[in-house]
Amino acid sequence: MERSIFDKARKWICFNARPIERARFRYLFENGSREAVLAALAEYQNEDGGFGHALEADCFNPTSSPVQTWAATEILNEIGLSEGHPIIRGILAYLDSGKDFNGKFWLNTVPTNNDYPHAPWWTYNSKNHNAINYNPTAALASFALRFAAKNSSLYQKCYAITKEAIQYLQNTDNGAEMHLLACYVRMTEYCHQAGLTEELQIVAVEKLLVEKVKKALTWDRELWETNYVCKPSNFFTNKESFLYQHFAELAQYECEFIRNTQLPDGTWTVNWQWGGYPEEWCLAKNWWKAHLIIMNLKFLQEINGELPVKKPPIRKLYCINLHTAQIEKMKSFYHDLLEIPITFPGYNNELDGIKFGFDADSLQICLWKEEYWGKGKGPVEIAVRGNLEAIVQRLEEKQYQNFKLLHESYGDCLIIHDPDGNQLTIM
Repeated sequence: MERSIFDKARKWICFNARPIERARFRYLFENGSREAVLAALAEYQNEDGGFGHALEADCFNPTSSPVQTWAATEILNEIGLSEGHPIIRGILAYLDSGKDFNGKFWLNTVPTNNDYPHAPWWTYNSKNHNAINYNPTAALASFALRFAAKNSSLYQKCYAITKEAIQYLQNTDNGAEMHLLACYVRMTEYCHQAGLTEELQIVAVEKLLVEKVKKALTWDRELWETNYVCKPSNFFTNKESFLYQHFAELAQYECEFIRNTQLPDGTWTVNWQWGGYPEEWCLAKNWWKAHLIIMNLKFLQEINGELPVKKPPIRKLYCINLHTAQIEKMKSFYHDLLEIPITFPGYNNELDGIKFGFDADSLQICLWKEEYWGKGKGPVEIAVRGNLEAIVQRLEEKQYQNFKLLHESYGDCLIIHDPDGNQLTIM
């Protein structure tokens, strides 16, 4: 049965979905590449770093808006992007620009929405310009806490916004709308990732969210087939969520509901309407069908492990091993000259096994003492990304001359060799 559910959904995706949903589907269920998702997502990003062009399919506004940009962050979260990718840097620039920000919130709707086909809930009303609304502000501010530099003005602004969002949640009874709560749930995840769990008392926030989600969920299951209702999947799609243990039974029912309500063509019912713009709504409805397929299959996969999903045997690239007889010089080259942080100082406080990198989850360079571990098979070439202007300036300050600047077809790069002759290509 599950194989049939997957096959029908896959066929519909292949013939009807947009490139962004096809790339997401392949990434999640068929070992597709993260790069393909990012390439498709980049088509929706504007020069100001924000997103538009109906990425969130209920609004055809091509200009940037906070909600469309939030939709992009959800996809980045889905594919587990954790480094400072250009798309992320663009989003941070948009958030830092002050555009579509009223001084306390990023606007839920923007004036230019009214110039393009859209669902009625995305119509801009000037009366709501300064209304208290943390959808999508709670998610966007905490996204910035996760990715912005801690010494940046954006980080400081978003830290204050996040604290205010938490206080609002604690002090009002008006925070039980499901889309708003979903932003708060995502906020807790970003705060954990940003190392702010204790500082912002996120565990207490999660306990409060459990109670508010309980009120928001649609417990009358007879309404699920015909109405736009609030289900567990609005808030979590895996068992690792802090919410799962509290709503496991209803989540299992949702899995059963998904299995039983797939339509013959492989889709699920889109149970909302625009009430206007009939031609554009037909397009948007199809785009939503693709999104619902992805979300429903992901829920089945993560909650019940039901789908025949292929997972790559290798989870991540770990490190580059360099064996050296002059470990002090190599340490000085990578750490003192190039300023690559030391992520592990060596076993038993000795300089063997010393690691350099920018966080524990990224690719690292590991030095090993030849006298302990034997010779390696170098030299090797290591390619990295960096700010060429800043690196050249530092090399000149250190009066280090053994480097070359090249202008290749793929862009400028800097070639430098470490004391053992390993080549570092910095692009």
